[in-house]
Amino acid sequence: MIKDVRAIGGIPILVTSLSRRNYIDGKPDPNDGLGEYANAVRSVASEERVTLVDLYGLSQKYLSKLTQKEADELNMAGHPDAKSENGSGTKPDRTHLNQAGKSVFGRIVADNVIRSEVELGPNVIGLPERTSAAMPKQAAPTDGH
Repeated sequence: MIKDVRAIGGIPILVTSLSRRNYIDGKPDPNDGLGEYANAVRSVASEERVTLVDLYGLSQKYLSKLTQKEADELNMAGHPDAKSENGSGTKPDRTHLNQAGKSVFGRIVADNVIRSEVELGPNVIGLPERTSAAMPKQAAPTDGH
């Protein structure tokens, strides 16, 4: 897919998975089952020299400032996959996002894409939220790193 995007003049950007919003002892669970997927995407991005938005790491950082209750306010309620993902269906669905969650994590992705690929900035739809400055950022080539 990366080769196909480059072949048509596009800029490939890889995004790791979003951390699940499960907490252990008041902190995001580092073993939420998605870390290996994030590592695989990081490896591909490095090998292929592709811009990476490490949403997994950025979301873990963002979630570290929230409580489980606050993080649960970002969860989709009643998603059809919740029962199958969680076995009995008694646990909250901490994989899918509601509109507030989409806004928060979408903003993190958008802000970090335009930090790395500045020329894409005018194509990002939506205005930064007031909380955008508090959103986690990863180092970008434009930072001089």
